Amino acid sequence: MKKAIYIMLGLLLSGIGIAGAFLPILPTFPFALGALYFFSRSSEKFKNWLINNRFLGPSIQRFESKQGLSIKAKISILVFTWISVGGSMIFLIDTLWVRWMLVGILLIQAWVIIRFKTYTPD
Repeated sequence: MKKAIYIMLGLLLSGIGIAGAFLPILPTFPFALGALYFFSRSSEKFKNWLINNRFLGPSIQRFESKQGLSIKAKISILVFTWISVGGSMIFLIDTLWVRWMLVGILLIQAWVIIRFKTYTPD
């Protein structure tokens, strides 16, 4: 049962990641990384499919070989999360301490993404 749920979650995240390859506001990498996590714990077949996928594979391969994230991936991750969390903070959250906590999380996330190795093609 757990394996089936992981495969379904991996497929869902793969689908969102592929959509992100075509939609400029939706980042590809975080969803591909989530799919890799679930496929790694459930199905070698789906993991190989993801790694060899023409849309998601290159970023996953760079991540696994420790080459880093492209500038485009870094920017799209940061922009998407800041827009989505920022919009939630403005329109949905009224509690001041929760807003400050989310700002702190966003700053930590930005620090981690920026410090992550940047991939530059040869």
